[in-house]
Amino acid sequence: MKQKLTITVDADLLPLARQYAEARGISLSSLIEQALRDMAEEETPAFATKWRGKFRAAELKDDPRYDAMANKYLSSFSSIPMFSLTSPSTEFLTRVRLQNFSI
Repeated sequence: MKQKLTITVDADLLPLARQYAEARGISLSSLIEQALRDMAEEETPAFATKWRGKFRAAELKDDPRYDAMANKYLSSFSSIPMFSLTSPSTEFLTRVRLQNFSI
């Protein structure tokens, strides 16, 4: 069952879209419908799903770069218990993030 849809597009785009549809021998409605179907069928994974398992913990024992960045960027969170610099989970996540920026 078809339903009507009203859309608003830029005035410069409408003639181009009509020409594009006409050159392919289809209606503008069919062109838009197919574009919407294509977008709806795309299997785009979520960011977390795409990157899960791609990072590993950095081995940064006594690394002055890590210490400097942790002091610079995590010092404002140290007063919050959940973000304590000594928290194992926070330290792990920080090391993983910093590993990606190492030279």
